[in-house]
Amino acid sequence: MKNVVIVRYSEIAVKGRRTRERMERLLVKNMKVALRRKGESGRIIRRDGRIIVEDPEPDSFKVAKTISRIFGVKSTSPAVLTSFSDLNDLVDK
Repeated sequence: MKNVVIVRYSEIAVKGRRTRERMERLLVKNMKVALRRKGESGRIIRRDGRIIVEDPEPDSFKVAKTISRIFGVKSTSPAVLTSFSDLNDLVDK
């Protein structure tokens, strides 16, 4: 299981494919700069209209707060990324 932060954006989602990709890359770049300035780390992944930050620290709230202040970010949610094999395995976790 990994600590992650789910990042959502609003206006970027309604853009055309090429413009959206360019703006997502710019948003990721701004997130990296903000995290570096705060002395925090995390691997940033763009996937399916969402941006996910894998946080190596056990407390993802600091990373979520830092990212939530970046222009273009609508909301952030600390979460736990896990894998499961079936529904019972998911219920157990």
